[in-house]
Parts: sequence; C-alpha cells; structure tokens
Amino acid sequence: MSSLLKNHNPCAGYAVGRYTAKQPNVSIMKIGSLLMIILIIGCTNSKQSVITQPRDFTVTERNQIQKILVTVLDSVSNQKTELPQSFYPEIKEANPEYFWESLINPEYPTTPDSVFQLALQEVENDFESGNYIFKTYGLGTILTLEDGSQWNPKEVYANILLEKYGVVLETIAGDMVNSQLVLYSKTYNEVSKNVMNHYYQTNISEEAWDLIPVHIEKDGKHHPEWKVKP
Repeated sequence: MSSLLKNHNPCAGYAVGRYTAKQPNVSIMKIGSLLMIILIIGCTNSKQSVITQPRDFTVTERNQIQKILVTVLDSVSNQKTELPQSFYPEIKEANPEYFWESLINPEYPTTPDSVFQLALQEVENDFESGNYIFKTYGLGTILTLEDGSQWNPKEVYANILLEKYGVVLETIAGDMVNSQLVLYSKTYNEVSKNVMNHYYQTNISEEAWDLIPVHIEKDGKHHPEWKVKP
C-alpha cells in the first residue's frame, strides 16, 4: 500500500520504563509528571489536518467496483493488437549498449506485450485487494504563494483523490521516464481510471483537479498559477 494510507501518530512509540528507588526525589517526580502532562496536551492538540483520511468503502460498494473491473479488463485486453513490436527499435539498432543499460528498467519486462500484461495483472490484483490506485510519474511543480509559502499542486491533488474518492495516486518515477514506464502507467490507468470513473459516474481526475483552488484558497491563500497541471 502507498504510504499515503499510513497514519503517523507523533505520540506513539514511547514506552514508560519502571524503576525502583529507596528514596524517590519528589521534585524530580513532580517535574516528570508536569512534562508528561505537557506531552499529552501537545499530542491532543496536534493538527490532524496533516493526516489524510482515505474515503472508506462498504462491502457492497467494493462488490460493485469489482463487477465494473471485470468489464473494463475485458475491454482493455482487446487493445493488445495496438502495441508496438519493441521499445525504441531504432535506438536499439544504433546503440544496443545504451538501449539496454539506459532505456530498459530491470523492474519491468523488456517487451511491450509483457509490460502490457504486467499492468493488467497488477491492476487486477490491486483492485481485488481493495487498493484503488492511479499511477503517475513526475515530481510536480512547486509554486510560491503571495505570502511566500510553497505548495505542490500534485500533492493537493493526491490528497483530494484519497479523501474524496478513496484513490491512491502512486508515483512510479520522477521526470525521467522511458517507453516501458509510459506503457505500464497508461495501461494500468486505462483500467483503474475507467473503473473508478464508471463507479462515480464522472471523471474524478478532472473533478479532483478542479477542487484544488478550493483547498488552497480556504485559508485565504491564492496563486494565479494553480492551474498548472501535475
């Protein structure tokens, strides 16, 4: 699962050790008690806005999504005939060493057909496990607001997808990608986005993007470049 689904509690993970002392120091005990109270208050008042709560699905809703998945998988599987024969064939002929060392990601198969099948299998496995994911690549654009603070539209977009639609935006690469990654991401999303769009009866990617200004401007902030897509 993506780390977006893992809630971190800054107050967790601490153990209180016990010790014995013949003559306990009352002053130290009072100071320790005061520090413990401060710690508890601090944890209680910590901002929960930094923790993105994913939208949950009922068993009935998940069953509906699974039914849609079967239909979409059958449809996308028929696109196999449109695949290229190989990745970068002209570069491979000109410089085989560069082709294999720089353009082929060892984590993925080396032929378009194998990458296509891998994407279909993984999206099916993810959805059957209740993990609804959109694949993406690129680091996004860091924008500076009028007050000097910075924000990344892609991060806000990912939070909206997770909170409102229960979809994880998973980044599989930075700004440098090859044909393997592009085909894998395109095939995976061809299934996952169609399934979720059909379930919600709308294009949730576009809706989530349109909600970005609402999230960023609710605190009185505004930046004219917010429409730069992730």
